Amino acid sequence: MPGIISEIVELSVFYRKDKLTRYLLLRRSAEKQPYPGIWQFVTGHVEKGERSLDAVLRELKEETGLSPEAVWFVPYTLQFYDPKSDKIHLTPFFAAQVSAGSAVRLSKEHDMYAWLTYRRAISRLPWPAQREGLAVVHKYLSGREEVSRLTRLG
Repeated sequence: MPGIISEIVELSVFYRKDKLTRYLLLRRSAEKQPYPGIWQFVTGHVEKGERSLDAVLRELKEETGLSPEAVWFVPYTLQFYDPKSDKIHLTPFFAAQVSAGSAVRLSKEHDMYAWLTYRRAISRLPWPAQREGLAVVHKYLSGREEVSRLTRLG
């Protein structure tokens, strides 16, 4: 029977300028295993004794050098099955707003970044759960749901 674990967090980073929202995606370096070259959100492991929110803020700083203006818990949990470990991963999902024009400073984990419209970001994300999570974030940010109904954490 597969086990269930929750040791990864993912974060959709965005900025808004003149009613336009852009989402940040990072491309994994060619030598980064597994999944070299895929586009993804800020993603990382929760360290022992660390809260998910603290892991999200740490990973944002480590992977991009960015500091958020605000952070929200998104009412969506990404999930995937890893056949190698026979584990089902449940991944808390967050959103963070940064200032338009913020300078991204990539870590060695990634070799490229892009600020994309919702449609372009959706087309680059490889996993259905990531696309579904971004759809939830976009629904709130585009006014179809009140962003204030997201749980603001900082």
